[in-house]
Amino acid sequence: MGRSTMKAWLLVGLLLATAGYVIAEEITLTTYYPSPRGVYQELRSTSSSYFATGGGSVGIGTDALNAAARFQVKGNTVVQDGQFQLGGLPADPPALGSGAMYFNTTDNEAKIFQSGAWQRFGGGGGVKVGSGAAVSGGTINPLPGFTRASCAVIVAPNGCPYLIGGHNIPAAGWSSTCNWSLTPQAGGGGWTYSGSQGGAYLMICQ
Repeated sequence: MGRSTMKAWLLVGLLLATAGYVIAEEITLTTYYPSPRGVYQELRSTSSSYFATGGGSVGIGTDALNAAARFQVKGNTVVQDGQFQLGGLPADPPALGSGAMYFNTTDNEAKIFQSGAWQRFGGGGGVKVGSGAAVSGGTINPLPGFTRASCAVIVAPNGCPYLIGGHNIPAAGWSSTCNWSLTPQAGGGGWTYSGSQGGAYLMICQ
């Protein structure tokens, strides 16, 4: 066998051995999104997108995120052809700051944090009316979201003349068949109703 023929066979054997090695080897490729990592001028998604699902925050127009916020936008925000829904909570949460808003599911009304406290959204000129049963020895509380200072209550005992109570104004009445009183409670709570007759009350708060 000539030297050139031997070289040819050696080359063929080397190629076959390399091909077998390549076929048998398994390669694991780890990718990242965005891939490669970096800063992009434009990024589009044609379907659902999920961000910060394991923690952290998402910021738009800012690189200084509020750690208490999952989503933060710096600049004007427009909701087009749709709705914006406030998160629902049963009680006042720690506020992010002045201007924070949420929907109170207990009082069934929107609230805004301003002047250092949670207040009814747009409550400056709002009027709310409520009613209920007046039970002797029971308490008549202000409507949810209001204090006694912003409410007036009218009690109508069964078969008796009505009486009106305000912020710190006690009321009492007497007749041949009725003896009743409406007393503001200490500490700024509601009113205590006492009487020989039960009845009903109407409350107006603003």
